Amino acid sequence: KDGLLAATGQDWEIVNLTTPLQAPTDQFALAERALDSQGADSPPVIVVLGFGLQRLRWTAARTLEMAAMPRLGLRSAWADAEMTQLGGTPQPRSGFYLRDNLDFVLINGSEALMRLVLLSPAKRRIDSYAEGGPHGPRLEARRIMGEDIRAGLPQLAPLQAGIERLAAHLAARPNTRLVLIEEPLSPALVADQGLVAVQAEFVPAMAAFSARTGIPYWLVDRESGLEAADFFDDLHVLPGPAQARFQEALAADLGGLIMGEGAGDGG
Repeated sequence: KDGLLAATGQDWEIVNLTTPLQAPTDQFALAERALDSQGADSPPVIVVLGFGLQRLRWTAARTLEMAAMPRLGLRSAWADAEMTQLGGTPQPRSGFYLRDNLDFVLINGSEALMRLVLLSPAKRRIDSYAEGGPHGPRLEARRIMGEDIRAGLPQLAPLQAGIERLAAHLAARPNTRLVLIEEPLSPALVADQGLVAVQAEFVPAMAAFSARTGIPYWLVDRESGLEAADFFDDLHVLPGPAQARFQEALAADLGGLIMGEGAGDGG
């Protein structure tokens, strides 16, 4: 937020829609519902979505497996359509919240009700997993991630097609656009799992995708100069100076986009 203010002179609101192990269908759902009220007179919105080597792990089968779980307390026509596109069958919808989200309510309802009774809303703690310092690589998890990424490279085109479907939905919302950013990934994992060649194929493929679709793809990970020592684990950047460098690089890219396109007052 401070970086955008410095780069553009505009006061943008930053809304962080992260969720644990966020599946592609979750992203469709969150984007649709977050922009339900976006109209012609609404401030501009830039949807920033991570798309790095890790994305190759999201095969259609894995996405559908996660989509079947009650991960979000909301339903989405965009997410249901994406499930159908991937060969799944969305749960029927009645329009009645409790019925449509019954599994989610059964898991989370008692805690939510207690918060309501006590008037004590949940306090969001981003990076709570990183308290206490880095724990180093989990070698078995690293091996599995390496295998999944190598196996998933042939799935890049279908994954890109999913992004195009999301972009088409977003294009129908006024004053809204999508950008993709390279997600942080420890160089140690890339080296240890022999992913240098995969990365060398992935990056130009994404550059070609960006050129074809007009969806920016920013290499924020390497722009911020992150090294293996900057990671809490293979996927998460340490709080403090390392995260600040990543934020600064992202703010610089966003600032250039905003000023270059005259995106208007902050949104």
